[in-house]
Amino acid sequence: MRKKLLCAILCLCLCLSSIPAFAVSQAEIDALEQQREALEESEANIESQLEALESSKEAALDKKAALDEQCAILRQDILLLEEEIEIYRSLVADKKEAAEEAKKQEESHYELYLYRVRDMEEHSAWNYVNYIFKADSVSSFLSRLSDISDIMRFDEDLREEYIASRNKAEEVLGEYIALQEALIEKQETLLERESELEEKIEDSAKIISELEQDIESYTAYMESVEEEMAAVQKLIDEKAEELRRQQEAEEAAKNQWGWGGIPSSGYYSWPSYTSYITSPFGPRIHPIYGELKPHTGVDIGASYGSAVTAAAEGTVSIAVLDYGSVGYGTYVAIYHPNGTTTLYGHMSALTVTTGQQVSRGQVIGYVGSTGASNGPHIHFEIRVNGGCVDPMLYF
Repeated sequence: MRKKLLCAILCLCLCLSSIPAFAVSQAEIDALEQQREALEESEANIESQLEALESSKEAALDKKAALDEQCAILRQDILLLEEEIEIYRSLVADKKEAAEEAKKQEESHYELYLYRVRDMEEHSAWNYVNYIFKADSVSSFLSRLSDISDIMRFDEDLREEYIASRNKAEEVLGEYIALQEALIEKQETLLERESELEEKIEDSAKIISELEQDIESYTAYMESVEEEMAAVQKLIDEKAEELRRQQEAEEAAKNQWGWGGIPSSGYYSWPSYTSYITSPFGPRIHPIYGELKPHTGVDIGASYGSAVTAAAEGTVSIAVLDYGSVGYGTYVAIYHPNGTTTLYGHMSALTVTTGQQVSRGQVIGYVGSTGASNGPHIHFEIRVNGGCVDPMLYF
């Protein structure tokens, strides 16, 4: 008994994951609704992530645009500096040439001055002393002395002018060289700055590329979630329609039989929690064999693992565990005091044994699909005087 009960419990746990098409419950639809709501929440989270990524991408694009603009302005500055440096190179070359020419003139004048002095020393006719002392009067002496002073002063002034000219040329040259070096130094600084900006631009481009990849991934993920939501919604619609048909059938049964759509008045009670008839009593094309065969009972749609109850009190005359694909499969037959027998077929597990006394409404097993069955249901028979009758006539 304990083993049978354990088997029944395991079967019940298995059935919870999949409710068959024969009986749809609101709980199944509610579970699907919860799944859809979870998907909607995931979609909202993904949309939020996408908005954040798009915002980050816009910020990164703005930053890169600013860096590009800074780099473009910097390149213009570098080009202008290069032109200015080239001008100063030309000026330095000119001033260098002018300084060299001034130095040559100074040296040439100095050599001429030295030559004249040497010449005056070597030729007595031009010796300063002879020239002075050849004066024939005091006034002549003073005049000649003044001439010699003028000559010496002229030579000295001329030499100083050449020196000043050369110094000025070298001074200007030095200034131009200093300006040129300052410009070159500034150019090097700008080139370093340009290199730094280009690195930042490259980093920004890399960040933008990564953000675009993330956006593509999240977009693809959201599309898959939307597809799954559509599939779940379709399943909800199908289940809802099936439940509607099932409820209509139960409502019709309620109008025919009374309370709850489940016949319970009279000698027999209904053996299931549902009244969804999937196949009535009488001849039919057998769903397994595909041949016209008599159907000796009614098939009641029910969830796999749901309870099967005794229709009336009596004694268990047959309790068979058979998981094959022939006949009733695992089934129970109960002999009742009024001389009738009820049979419950295709069960997944039993809770009773042969010879056991059962009461009306007692659980005797659990819905399954054993034997010649194409889905979970209860095959229910009532036998009178050894022959099968339509069970629906006895409620």
